[in-house]
Amino acid sequence: MRIGHRCVCLCLLTVSTSCINTGTGAQNNESRVPADLTLNEHEIDKSEALGYAARGFFLRLQKDRDPDEAQEYFLKALRSYPESKTILQYLAAPWTLRQNYQAIIQNLMPIAEENPDIVHLQLFLSATLQAAERTKDAIAMLEKTYYAAKVHDPDILRELIALYWATDQTHKAEHMLNKARRDPRLDDSFITYYGLALYHQTLAERIAQQDDTDKRKVRRHRQRAVHYAKRAVTYAEQVSRRQDVNNMLEIFSSNEAWEEGLDFLRKVRSNMPELRPALTLRMADYFYELGQKERAVKLLDELDMHTIGSPAFLIQLGRSLIRVGKIRDAASALDRALALAPENPGIRVSLGVIWLQLGFPARAVDMLEPVEDLSPAGLKILSRAYYGVDNIEKALEILKESEDKARSQEVDHFFTVQHYVYAAILYDEAGQYARARESAEKAVAFDAVNPAATNLLGYLLADHDEQLDEAEQLICIAVAQEPENAAYLDSLAWVYYRQHRYDKALNRINHTLRLSGDSPDPVILNHAGDIYSANGYPIMAVRYWWAAIEAGASDTETVRKKIEALNVDVILPQSPDTAAPQ
Repeated sequence: MRIGHRCVCLCLLTVSTSCINTGTGAQNNESRVPADLTLNEHEIDKSEALGYAARGFFLRLQKDRDPDEAQEYFLKALRSYPESKTILQYLAAPWTLRQNYQAIIQNLMPIAEENPDIVHLQLFLSATLQAAERTKDAIAMLEKTYYAAKVHDPDILRELIALYWATDQTHKAEHMLNKARRDPRLDDSFITYYGLALYHQTLAERIAQQDDTDKRKVRRHRQRAVHYAKRAVTYAEQVSRRQDVNNMLEIFSSNEAWEEGLDFLRKVRSNMPELRPALTLRMADYFYELGQKERAVKLLDELDMHTIGSPAFLIQLGRSLIRVGKIRDAASALDRALALAPENPGIRVSLGVIWLQLGFPARAVDMLEPVEDLSPAGLKILSRAYYGVDNIEKALEILKESEDKARSQEVDHFFTVQHYVYAAILYDEAGQYARARESAEKAVAFDAVNPAATNLLGYLLADHDEQLDEAEQLICIAVAQEPENAAYLDSLAWVYYRQHRYDKALNRINHTLRLSGDSPDPVILNHAGDIYSANGYPIMAVRYWWAAIEAGASDTETVRKKIEALNVDVILPQSPDTAAPQ
C-alpha cells in the first residue's frame, strides 16, 4: 500500500508540475503555485522514474503477471533517470541471472550512447559485453566514451587499460597512460600512476619469462613500477577497490619495497575500514620482512580470530603466525578455519604442517588421512608424518605416490634438494642403499654445495665403506659452511674412522660430543664407542655403546654384541628392560 500510495502521489505531483510548467491548469496563473512545489527538469525526471520503478516493483510482486511487463517499467524508469544505480540493478538482475546478456545489451546500449558521462552505466555495459564474449565491442564502446565523448574518468581509464592488457594491446595501454599523465583532469589521480605501475610490472614479468631474458630491461621496468606505485600512494585516499589494493601490494612485495608498501597500507587502512583486518595482516607480514618481528606480533595480536568468519582469512592468519613463531596460535586459527570449512583440504594440509612442527606427527596423520585427493605437496607432508611415527614403509609408499602425481601434473619446483635429501633418508632407513645413494646424488647434482645434500651423500658412502676420499670431500663442504653442526662433524669423524685415521676421528667425535650437550643422538654415541674402541679405550667404548642403547639406538642387538665382544669388566647402569651384559 505504501508503494502504491507513493506512486500515486508522485504521479500527481508530476502531472501538476507539468501543468504548471506548460501554463495549463489552475487557470494559467503561476502566481498561485507555491515556490517550494516548483520542480526543475531534473527533479521531474527523477519523480517520473520513481513512479515507473514503483509500478515495476508492484508488478514483480504479482506472481500471475508476466515478468517482462515489470521489466518494461524498470526500463522506462532508467530511461527517465539513467543516473540511478538502484534502478539499473533491479532492471538487469533478472536478465543477469538467466545470463540473457543480449537483452541487457540491446536495451541498455541506446541509453548508454545517449548518456556517455554516466560512468557506472558504461562500466556495467562493458562488463556485460565481456561476459557475452564481445570484448572488442566493449573496448570500442569505452574508447568512444573516453576519446569521442571526452569522458576522461579514472574508472573508464582503468577499465580500458585492463582490457588492453587482457587483449595484449600493451602499446595502446602505454599510449593511453602517457596521455593521462598530461591530462590535468587525470594527473592528480591514483588510477593514472597505479596504471603505469601495473603496466611496467606486467612488462617486467613478461620479459622475465622469455628465453632470451634481458635482465637490464626487467630491472628497469621493475624500478619504474615501484616509482609509479610510490606516486600512486600519494593519492591513496582515492582507492575504492580491493583488487587495486592487492595489485599495489603485489608490486611492492615482488620488488621487496617493504617500506613503500607499509606507507600505502597505513593510508588505505584508515580509508577502508571494511578491509582493516586483512590490511592489518599484510602490515604484519611487511614488518616481518623488514626484520621487525615484535611489531609484526603486536599487529597480529590485534586480530581476534574468534570474530573472523572467513576460512581463507584464518588460513592466511595461521601462516603469518607460523612465520613469527606463534605455532600454537596458528593451530587455533586453523582449527577455527577447519570448523568453518571442514571439507577444505588446504586447511587440513596447513594443520598437518603445524602438528609436525609442534612434534605431534600422529595428529598430522589423523588430519591428512581423511583427505581423498591430496596434492603432491600434501602427500609429501603425510609421508613426513608417517616417518615421524616410525612407519618407514608407509612413508616411502606415500612419497612415491607424491612423486608420481607431481610428474603427471607437471608440478613446478616439486623435486628440490630438500625432496631428494628426504627421499635418500627414507630409502636408507628402509635398507635400500642403492636407491638412497641415487637420491642423494640427485640432491648434490641439484646443488653441489648444499650442506645437507653433500653431508648425506658423504655419510652414505662412508657408512658403506665406498669412495672414502670423495666422501671426505663432500662432508668437508658441509662442515666448512656449518663448522659447529654436530651431525656434520659426526659424519667427518665417521669417514676418518673408515679411513683408519683413528686419531683424527677421535678428535672430531670429541668435538661432536661437546656440541651435543647432555643428550647426544644415539648414532653419535654408537660412533663414539667404535672410535674409542679403535683408539684402545675399551672402557670408554663400552660406556658410549651402552649410552647409545639407553638413548634408543635402532639396532640394539648389534650394539650389544660389540659390548660382549670386548668382554670388559665395567659397572654399567641396570634397568629391568635393558640389563647390561655379564
